[in-house]
Amino acid sequence: MDFFEELAHKITAISSVARTGLAWSKELYERERYERILEIAAEMAELMASNNPEYEIEENLSRQLLQSWLEQVKPGVAGYVTPKVSTAAFCFDAEGRMLMGKRGDSGLWFIPTGWLEVGLTPAENVVKEVLEETGIECRPLRLVAVRDTRRGLPGITATHPAILQNISVVFMCEALSSEFKLHPKETLEAGFYHEDEALNLVVERIAPLIKVGFAAWRGEVISPFFD
Repeated sequence: MDFFEELAHKITAISSVARTGLAWSKELYERERYERILEIAAEMAELMASNNPEYEIEENLSRQLLQSWLEQVKPGVAGYVTPKVSTAAFCFDAEGRMLMGKRGDSGLWFIPTGWLEVGLTPAENVVKEVLEETGIECRPLRLVAVRDTRRGLPGITATHPAILQNISVVFMCEALSSEFKLHPKETLEAGFYHEDEALNLVVERIAPLIKVGFAAWRGEVISPFFD
């Protein structure tokens, strides 16, 4: 973990503790202290970004971050800051090709993935996401990974404290159909691809994850991967 990545994680943790404190505290002076901690965390984020050549500095970044964090505060249990949870699929057809889609939001190629919906198990959710995004019916076979999308694989990091911590539950899935019906907003293109084809589609930081998927399909990764 490099300096900026570790610093971003610390800033995220500080802001989470402060927001949770605001969610539970009703005493005025305590709330003022938590708000000041949150303000300092936002200032630290702006200072970090201004010294990181990878970032284009947004005007009033600290003020925007502070406002965004304060808007997320809700009272009690609902305000306890925890990571988001999503599910993702290494979905393969009978020829050992991986299902990939070009995302509508970023234009990047990736495996089917989406936030875990309330009321669904992770396995049910991954079936829903694959069908919703691509029109492909699938069956989960086994759990492959439980990973923090900010870390855990070489080259896959997110170093900005405004980026949500997302715990992704990744399943190996078997495709049960082959006819595509793409979601008009979420998926621009989709297909089944051999490993070399899939690696040519994705950006460099995603390649390690795709390699894990093919290794798992070949039986080289048996136990679930975790951070």
